[in-house]
Amino acid sequence: MRSYTVPSSLMVALALGVFSSPTLGSEAYCGKFELIGGAKTVTLIDEPPKGDSIGDVRTGTMDFTDPRTNDVVKVYFRSKIVAVGKDGVHTFRGDPVWVFPGGDRLFTADLYHRTNDTRPRGIEEKIVEAVLGGTGAFATVRGTIDGDAGDAPVYRFDLTCN
Repeated sequence: MRSYTVPSSLMVALALGVFSSPTLGSEAYCGKFELIGGAKTVTLIDEPPKGDSIGDVRTGTMDFTDPRTNDVVKVYFRSKIVAVGKDGVHTFRGDPVWVFPGGDRLFTADLYHRTNDTRPRGIEEKIVEAVLGGTGAFATVRGTIDGDAGDAPVYRFDLTCN
């Protein structure tokens, strides 16, 4: 069995958080605040049968900016069609993961309606996300996210962190 010695100066630096991010800590994101949507990537996965069907997946990322600090919060999403609409507008169920400055994560669940295409902004107008939990400052979080999607997305967060 090998043994390693960690220099005490490194241990002190880690304990004091010397290597932490210079942005706001995740605890600053508890309470009510807004994030503004920006760049978005979308990939479609067409599951059998061919064409729009239950189980087809939309996956990707989207950057959100905090207008208070210009910090970027990134959301990773993966949504599946859970109901196919006759008019081409389908119901999707997703499990977004929000990554905040410093690395803490917020886990949510959503249900929304839109077309199944790669356009960054579909026809969805409102998205409501239930907050399921998280890591770090969000370990005991509860709350909701109310989003106005479309061409200029604004997501309003109401989070209680204990």
